[in-house]
Amino acid sequence: LQVNGLKDCFVASDNPSLIKRVRNICTDIQGIVEFSEESLGTDEGRQAMRDAANASMAKVVLLPSSATADDVVYLQKRLMTVWIRSEIGKTAVYGAVAAGANGIVTAEPAEALSCLNIFDRSAVLQEIVLVAHRGQPVTAQENTLQSARDAFENGADVIECDVWMTTDN
Repeated sequence: LQVNGLKDCFVASDNPSLIKRVRNICTDIQGIVEFSEESLGTDEGRQAMRDAANASMAKVVLLPSSATADDVVYLQKRLMTVWIRSEIGKTAVYGAVAAGANGIVTAEPAEALSCLNIFDRSAVLQEIVLVAHRGQPVTAQENTLQSARDAFENGADVIECDVWMTTDN
């Protein structure tokens, strides 16, 4: 990462000590700790998740699709950003939305978006915002105006991009 100058990226693992090692070396990289089902369902398990994420210098936790609203709210109240891994299929996406997740991780983004589009925004338990990270790098170079325009034209509510001062100011 340092050799290639990558700064705005995530390291995700179910090994918190690995995340901490990477974060100590590359402080600009954000950490995501992935948890399994055995951590869910009890305050002790949820507290252990928060403690592990904090100890690894991560603020994002990735929960399995079986996570409940109680799991999500507990962690969000303790300043964790909660993402849920969504298995393929509409039921899993609906479950993640109903649980109040801050984000959904899926191998099928088009299907997830089609699921989200059936909701009236006022009916969703938590506001749904489609964030295009660095625009739409599939169609244009990321962090460019064209990439941001493409993402907006394809339904993004928010464009997250990196901005630097040019050498000529």
